Amino acid sequence: MNIEVAEDSISAPPEYASVPISFEVREVLAPDDLTADPSRRRLTIQAVKSPFIKDYDWVMTPDLTDWAFFVARSDGVRVGGAAVGFEGRNDLAVLWDIRVAPAARHCGVGTALLRTVQAWASRQSVSWLKVETQNINVPAYRFYLHHGFTLTDVRPGAYPQLPDEVQLLLHKRLAGPHGIPDVITTPRLVLRRWLKSDAAQLKAAIDDNLGHLQAWMPWAMAEPSPLEAVEERIAKFEAQFDSGLDWLFAIRSRSADAVLGGAGLHPRIGPDGLEIGYWLQAGALRNGFATEAADALTQLALRQPGVERVQIRCDPKNAASAGIPRRLDFQHILTIENETFAPAGSLRDTMVWERISPKGQRASRQRYRINIDTIGLP
Repeated sequence: MNIEVAEDSISAPPEYASVPISFEVREVLAPDDLTADPSRRRLTIQAVKSPFIKDYDWVMTPDLTDWAFFVARSDGVRVGGAAVGFEGRNDLAVLWDIRVAPAARHCGVGTALLRTVQAWASRQSVSWLKVETQNINVPAYRFYLHHGFTLTDVRPGAYPQLPDEVQLLLHKRLAGPHGIPDVITTPRLVLRRWLKSDAAQLKAAIDDNLGHLQAWMPWAMAEPSPLEAVEERIAKFEAQFDSGLDWLFAIRSRSADAVLGGAGLHPRIGPDGLEIGYWLQAGALRNGFATEAADALTQLALRQPGVERVQIRCDPKNAASAGIPRRLDFQHILTIENETFAPAGSLRDTMVWERISPKGQRASRQRYRINIDTIGLP
């Protein structure tokens, strides 16, 4: 199918709405209470007893000043559309709707629309896209996960008129300017962005510590890698750093300029937060280096515009790693059941630690558990 996507006229909502948005519901993401605490939930896929058709009654807001509409056509026929607008902050755009005509589904129309929306958002200096879907729309949920969105909130009861539906919020970081420096210094360490010239040192740090790293780091199971592959990986790190999509650093000793490990600031938990990750060579453990590096990254993260919270996530079995956020006054806010895979391939829980900036008060977040084994992520 030949697909052409263009910005649509602001006066075109009736034509826009002519593309059906209905779909058949055969399975749902069902939140089930795990304990007596009703706020601790798990998302599992369940087949519905009687499949049904869901059709959204999409109400157009009267003020479309800050909205943008897009149309997808194939051979001149309208086969899809997307609507995007702003909600309270200039660096966050809300993807209100992507719709594809039934006959054109699974042909790349949604992907083409999403790419066009992302390009439009980047031209508006937007840093984040937010999208809402529901637990009954499993195809949409999988679509957004496949395209780099992260589930950031689960809200049962968000639709009083639809008590059986659960709201799912997802966010995606877009390329754009940022204020993360190339180098961060601490009393004993230098955190410097990875450069291609570091490839040999990174490879040596990984190869010499495979047993240690593979116990906790799923990415280490694919090691060792050829030097050329490590160089390509660092080239990707550099591109992501420059574009503001991810910030990865080498942890180096100030005294010997030796690579001790790696750390990162990851913009994947929503526009008001950053996540910190870290790893060390076995010989660098029990010296407080990871705590020192994480402390520096925490202070940097909380100085960024709009950032009110920082998270550290770790395997509950990794007591040494869990001790770092505890020492830095992070609070353990939840444990996500079966959130990811352990290096050996079994499902693994994740502890989530969070520190909130004094410059802003956040409403308490819904705690949830996610079982990705039953979701079947792409």
